[in-house]
Amino acid sequence: MECYLKNIRSRNDLKELFIEEWNWKNPESTSMSIDFSDETKGKIEHFEILAEKLYCKILLFTLQDIAQPEKELRQLERKILATPEIKRMAGDTVFIFSFSNFDYLDFVRAEQVGTKLRIKRFSVSPDNRDKLRTPEEQLRNLSLPADIQLKPSSVRERIEDAFKVEVLTEQFYTGYIAVFKRIKEYLLKQDVRKVEEKEKKLKDSIHQVLNRIMFLIQKKQYVYESGSSKDCEHTLYLEKRLLLDAITEEERNLQKEVQKVGAELSRSAGFQEDLYKKEAEQKTLFEQGLRKKKEFLENDLFQVKKYREELRKLKEPPMIWDLAFAEVFMMKNGFDIVIANPPYVRQEEISDLDGFYSSKSEYKEKLIEQIKTDWQYDYSGAPLHCPQIQIDKKSDLYIYFYLKGLKLLNENGILCYISSNSWLDVGYGKDLQEILLKRVPVIAIYDNQAKIRKQTKRKLSSFS
Repeated sequence: MECYLKNIRSRNDLKELFIEEWNWKNPESTSMSIDFSDETKGKIEHFEILAEKLYCKILLFTLQDIAQPEKELRQLERKILATPEIKRMAGDTVFIFSFSNFDYLDFVRAEQVGTKLRIKRFSVSPDNRDKLRTPEEQLRNLSLPADIQLKPSSVRERIEDAFKVEVLTEQFYTGYIAVFKRIKEYLLKQDVRKVEEKEKKLKDSIHQVLNRIMFLIQKKQYVYESGSSKDCEHTLYLEKRLLLDAITEEERNLQKEVQKVGAELSRSAGFQEDLYKKEAEQKTLFEQGLRKKKEFLENDLFQVKKYREELRKLKEPPMIWDLAFAEVFMMKNGFDIVIANPPYVRQEEISDLDGFYSSKSEYKEKLIEQIKTDWQYDYSGAPLHCPQIQIDKKSDLYIYFYLKGLKLLNENGILCYISSNSWLDVGYGKDLQEILLKRVPVIAIYDNQAKIRKQTKRKLSSFS
């Protein structure tokens, strides 16, 4: 019975699993009358009752082949499950969806919660057939004892247990977060002064990793509600909510800082004018510093509020590499390969296509600031002890793509770009050349031979 899911390649394999191995019964009748919409009916090749036990059923839907199974399969499943006859039997039924070749296989349980249908699924695909430990462990709950008289409620409980993903994930999150906290507390108690420099660096690195893992776990738990399957719109809503909460927290902190600096200014204004010129000058400089700090904080606060309002308007949360690909960076410290054909946009045409920044110069400054920040730290948040990179403001847009792509790679990663070659012989290319020479082993740079031949022909024709 080991690795049974990856070996399912036909209806007969499923039949053997449920009836011969898991002690379900052959149904008295395999057919059902369900009034699907014409659109949905046209996408179902065949459906039947595969097995049953008391009033609980295993329903198999064989679907017409579709162009993008990963994208379209779940949409079709939801339409089928929303059919009134299906919804009425949802709590007592396991639904299996597949295509004729059984490359893709979804085990699904649906449950009516208020007016909404809550769906949980385990998916088998060509990409994960060797990584099905959790689905196999959970779905074994559908195996029924052969020598015990079961009640209908007992069979239903087994179906519930098979898809009770939150139990597994809550144990994982609770247990692992507790372990991380204990390790971190232990490390914080150690006297850094008594350890070697290498041990200190190791401890700092562990702190960073633990913080990142804990954040990742909490984020995943929050967004995906302990692993239970949610539709795409709800997931996007939760991710957006997470970012809004973070921005709101930053706004509160900035407001406190502004109030604190404002209070210091008020106290300073209440002092009597000092008789001594030197002390008066010092007081004036102090006040000027406070005003600049207050102005800086108020500007940050304004920007945070602006970000929050813009985020509210977005249908989908913005792309944040560190979060979207957290597992890639955590496990491999970056991508193995980055392939791209960056857009060729001249420096004077670089602008914010979303219209968030009012001026091109402001957008470019933020772009440069973000790239420089990226190159100051590794993924764990530890500072990189190397000179800050320089970016010429006259750089065309593809230069920023080079710098971002290089930063996404792990230490053995490969960058493969098709781009303009102007960086080889223009002033703003100096910064990229320096980075490639000092920090990146260059394997090869291929120039466009077609362009070279064209230029050569043009030069030769001028002599004829």
